[in-house]
Amino acid sequence: MLKDRKDIGLCLSGGGLRAIAHIGVLKALEELKISPVAISGTSAGAIIGSLFAYGYKADELMEFVAKETFFSRKSFKLQTSGIFKTSFLTDIYKKYLPENDFNALKIPMTIAATDIGLGTEVFFSSGELYSPLLATASIPFIFPPTVIEERIYCDGGLLNNLPIEPLRKHDHYIIAAHVNAISTISQAECKKLSARSMAERLFYLGMANPVNQKKKDCDIFIEPANLVQYSMFDKKNAPLFFDLGYEAAMKALQSL
Repeated sequence: MLKDRKDIGLCLSGGGLRAIAHIGVLKALEELKISPVAISGTSAGAIIGSLFAYGYKADELMEFVAKETFFSRKSFKLQTSGIFKTSFLTDIYKKYLPENDFNALKIPMTIAATDIGLGTEVFFSSGELYSPLLATASIPFIFPPTVIEERIYCDGGLLNNLPIEPLRKHDHYIIAAHVNAISTISQAECKKLSARSMAERLFYLGMANPVNQKKKDCDIFIEPANLVQYSMFDKKNAPLFFDLGYEAAMKALQSL
């Protein structure tokens, strides 16, 4: 029984506000009394994972989503490195994660980010917490990069949107959730895509290919269908994202 295992590692992908589906996954884990002993995540998945690791329950996280404002006019600031300031993220971290230290988390957490200069993925799991959380969520052109000890970092999902490596290293039983599933389309539909839609599809296909190759290394892989049809800035569909994550998780977990 999964609820009796003491080696479960949970991996949460990025996906902007679509990552609210991860909260539905967490709700399913809570109801089935499945408790991860380690978490890894990138981008929005790292933020949700850190909040869960700190001790927040799924229902509390949904209350937080309903209460907070994301990508507001107040945080908008057109600049060469991004169109939003990261100050609103820092304010959220200070409010809900008052201790700026990985040691404050009740469950060990690993955060993936991308080192822009070296072109490599980097994992953070100790020391200050806020800077790695800012780095992993620094979506190119949306937020400016984050500087940590003179290295420049951005969104971890660019190189690794399913960072299971820290969990595999310690031989965890891996439950992974991916919220960037992209559906197949017909040739006729493909021909009708606008230049922007085509660019978006190619971007997500590029991110999805490494994830698809990692499925075999996950003991349980949870993927709500075709979430990329929704914008990563789409808060109005937060309840839908939650439900899709919950349903996909329950289907995958109860199938055992």
